[in-house]
Amino acid sequence: MLFRNSFLSNVANGLILLVLGSYLLKQASFIVIPLAWSVFLSISLDPLCDWLERKRFPRVLAEFIVIILLSLVAMITIYYFVDQAMGLMERGPLIEGKVKENFSQLNVWTRNRLGLDIGIDNIQFGISEILDGKVLSNLLQSTAETILMLGIIPVYIFFFIYYKDFFFAFINKLAYKKGTSPPKWFQDARGMVQNYLKGMLFVTIIVAIMATLVFYFLGVKYYLFFALFVALFNLIPYIGVILSSVVSVLYVWLTTDSILYPLLTLLLLWLIQIIENNIITPIVVGTKIKLNPLAVILSIMVGGWLWGLSGVILFNPLVGVLKIVFDNIKGLSPYGYLLGTDIPVYERNENFLKVIKKRLGFFK
Repeated sequence: MLFRNSFLSNVANGLILLVLGSYLLKQASFIVIPLAWSVFLSISLDPLCDWLERKRFPRVLAEFIVIILLSLVAMITIYYFVDQAMGLMERGPLIEGKVKENFSQLNVWTRNRLGLDIGIDNIQFGISEILDGKVLSNLLQSTAETILMLGIIPVYIFFFIYYKDFFFAFINKLAYKKGTSPPKWFQDARGMVQNYLKGMLFVTIIVAIMATLVFYFLGVKYYLFFALFVALFNLIPYIGVILSSVVSVLYVWLTTDSILYPLLTLLLLWLIQIIENNIITPIVVGTKIKLNPLAVILSIMVGGWLWGLSGVILFNPLVGVLKIVFDNIKGLSPYGYLLGTDIPVYERNENFLKVIKKRLGFFK
């Protein structure tokens, strides 16, 4: 009875902390999101700053060089992405007309051949809602908030790298080992984040280049926008590839008069994913985040609910760090096992087959 009461008390406390933590993360997202991005980017950029320091650059100068380079790359990428997106928005009425025409033809075909009505009026209403001024104003508002967050991230990165020794000492004090190197779990988490983010950066660049070539040779207008769109959504495990492919193929279908181009686009994007998943990622990324698919999907859903697109991208490595912390704390190691991939499927199946064989009398 005492054990039961203690267990229920621990579960209740855990649920209360989970709810309060989720509420705080959601309400303080404007503060926490740039901090999270800054921490991950600082860990990724720290080796480059260390290399410049070994070349006898002062730490402050090394940080300024790295941050300026990062800011230039980010500004160029954002400029081309926004420029192409604005050009795409200007074609909104033309795309809307094409959508209505294509879906009207599809509705006629399904009604004549299958006896089904796909509800073209509802589709047209949905398209008008997407392309009206309210959606555009909301997009501009979120863009302004994003720009504000992007402006503070370089400042955070500078201080995180500049005071890294201070943070290492803080971690040591938490681990009750003063004057020693950071604990193993901290080194493991830092190495995992560095390998993951650097690897995914290279993978994103390679996918962007391949997608650019595909859309360019297919004659897709605003090919840079869709190439960046596919590359960035590739950062989202499982569902990102599907969403970006569907949007890209749908756009090609709406802006061409032949079914050949959408099919060819789908085939080439599928080929890019095969190359990326089986060749590029295993070679480039190196150390992977060892989370089981259920944990990955849940982290994507929870991250999207809490922080939107930033949460979808960031929660996967965040949960990976959480798993490393759990694995190295004795009382929390079962939760690390729950997030991991060490599932004893083979042993369970083997025992199950033995029981079945015994019941059927295959062996005494």
